[in-house]
Amino acid sequence: MPDREPPQVIPFDSERAHPREVDPAELVGKKMKAIYHVNSYDDLPSSVGIKFRDGSTYHVRMSAHWGCGGVDHEIYEDEFEGKQITECALLKCADTEYFDGSRNENATHIGLGIKFEGSDEWQIIHASYEEWDEDHEELCLLSFYDVFLVKMSGSGRKSGRGRGRGRR
Repeated sequence: MPDREPPQVIPFDSERAHPREVDPAELVGKKMKAIYHVNSYDDLPSSVGIKFRDGSTYHVRMSAHWGCGGVDHEIYEDEFEGKQITECALLKCADTEYFDGSRNENATHIGLGIKFEGSDEWQIIHASYEEWDEDHEELCLLSFYDVFLVKMSGSGRKSGRGRGRGRR
């Protein structure tokens, strides 16, 4: 297998962005509290949620092929919980896709790259779909999809409960 090109940073372009997409640079300086999978629904693939110590929450979502595939990560919460994000960007990543017995060594897709304090290595959140031939234990299909970052509404510190109701 050929050596992979390192991921390339893609500048954020608000003109071409998904309507709810935010610039990944918003995450720089935040401290991670938790990272988790958000279950898929009938018409939406799974996504990854990231909670931060300031109370904000973001989701990493797929930009295509609703209903199949999902977003995944290899960020180990125990290793990065409480660590500050020093860099965050969309990355052009190279991977190998498989379809019907053939391989595409030159497949590219957009992932979300995060660097945490104390590390110069990108932690990449990506989206893919795979099918396996269970009889032969072979990978039949592997496709990658672009991702984008969404800030969830209601993110941030919650105000007091029942304000303005007075005593009863």
